[in-house]
Amino acid sequence: MRKRVMNKIKLFFVMLTFVAAFMSGTTKNDVRAAVPDNGEIVFEILRDGQPFGIHSLHFTPQHDGMLRVDIDISMRFSIGPLTLFRYHHTNTEYWRNDRLLKLESATNDDGRKYFVRAFWEDQSVTIKTQDKTYEAPISLYSSSYWNPIMLRAEKVLNTQKGDVENIHATHLGTIEKQVNRDIIAVDHYRVEAAVPIDVYYHAETRQWVGLSFRARGAAISYRRLTPLPQEKT
Repeated sequence: MRKRVMNKIKLFFVMLTFVAAFMSGTTKNDVRAAVPDNGEIVFEILRDGQPFGIHSLHFTPQHDGMLRVDIDISMRFSIGPLTLFRYHHTNTEYWRNDRLLKLESATNDDGRKYFVRAFWEDQSVTIKTQDKTYEAPISLYSSSYWNPIMLRAEKVLNTQKGDVENIHATHLGTIEKQVNRDIIAVDHYRVEAAVPIDVYYHAETRQWVGLSFRARGAAISYRRLTPLPQEKT
């Protein structure tokens, strides 16, 4: 049973390898709103309320107008002194405006190693992995649940294994939710993918503030550690 739970959790994190956006917000459909002023978003990953890992994103503007985003996901599951599961994923992405230009990722999934290289060109995306090289439609986005632009996509790039996967997002409404110590208005989306996911964005600024899903009875959730975005006045 424990092995099946961990496999379900790993399947989710195959989908949940995140990407980048841009500086300071404009409209609710503009991905630049998803980047905080301090240039980072950090979450603690919880499994049934207990610490399970850290997910961090760091945003660095480049001199040529691109934005570099460095993503790091680290997880570990132990019982006493025995470690049953380890996961580490890094991903570096370069964006200009609302277009992803390239992506390079490396993953150690409990001893199994993967890499992905993807390059967005004029008409298509070239994707390279340890197993294959192929092309995908230029409209492809990465599986960036923190980035609201991906909610418009029907297909996303799995940045662990380099596969193209189907998704469907539904806006379930604006609700009040506790984030850190505050009760704030958030937009709640249900993302139907390999594992159904509930993802939450600050209703005013559109920054990513939370995420949750269930895997064979285990509740996985994200607790935001970085300060909440300030609403516009």
